[in-house]
Amino acid sequence: MEDKYLIALIIYGTLLLLTLVGIIIIFMVLHKRRTRRYQEELLRTRVEVQEQALDWVSREIHDNIGQVLSIIRMQLNYEAPGKTKQELVDEMIQASGLIEQCINDLRNMSHTLNGEMIEKRGLTAAIKQELSYVHSLYKLECDFIESGEVVLDSEGCLLLFRIIQECLNNIVRHAEATAISVTLTGGDHGLELSIEDNGKGMDMGKLAESKGMGLVNIRERTHLLGGKLHILSGKEKGSKITVTLKLSQDEKTRY
Repeated sequence: MEDKYLIALIIYGTLLLLTLVGIIIIFMVLHKRRTRRYQEELLRTRVEVQEQALDWVSREIHDNIGQVLSIIRMQLNYEAPGKTKQELVDEMIQASGLIEQCINDLRNMSHTLNGEMIEKRGLTAAIKQELSYVHSLYKLECDFIESGEVVLDSEGCLLLFRIIQECLNNIVRHAEATAISVTLTGGDHGLELSIEDNGKGMDMGKLAESKGMGLVNIRERTHLLGGKLHILSGKEKGSKITVTLKLSQDEKTRY
C-alpha cells in the first residue's frame, strides 16, 4: 500500500514538475517573441524616423537656409553705382550676420537629428533646445514646464523626444498657431507628456480615421512606449495631445 502511494506521489510530483517546466518554457518563448517583436517595431520606427529626418532636412535647406544663402549671394553680387564705403561695410556686416544665422541653423539641425544628444545632455535639454529652435525659426511663443523625474531608459527618452518633434512639426505646418506649451510630469508612477497649441484645431470626428503620417507615427511610438494617447481638439480652440505612461515595478527597477 505504501509502495503504491509512493509511486503515485512520484508520478504526480513528476507531472507537476513537468507542468511547471512547461509553463516556464512557454513563458520564456512568449517573452522572447515579445522582445523580438518590440525590437523589430523599434527598428522600423528608427527607419521611419530617418526617412522623415531626411525629408525635414530637405525642406529646411530649401525653405530656410537656401533662402538666406540666396539673399547673401544677391547682396554680394549687387553693385549699385555711387555706393559709399560705409554702405558697402554695412552690407558686408549684414551678409556676415546672415552667414552666422545659417551656421546656427545647421548646428541646430545637427543637434536635433542626433539622438546621442539626449544621452549626453538629457531629455530636458533636448526639449528646450528644440523649442528654442522652433521659436527662433517660426517666431512662435514656446513654453516648457517640467516637474518630477522622468524615469526612462535611453530608447524610451528618444521615442518620447521623437513624439514631441512630430507634434511640433504638425503644429508648425498645419495648426496656424502662435503659441506652444509642452508639459512633462514624471514620478514613480510613470510620466505624462502634453503638447498644447492655440491654433485652428482639428476635426475630432475625422481624427480617429486619420491616416496622416504624423498622427500614425505618434500613435505607433506611444504604443512602443506602452503608453496611452489622448487627443483633445476643437475648431478654433487649439489642440492638446497627451501621452501617459505608467511604469510597473519591474520597469522602475530596470530603468
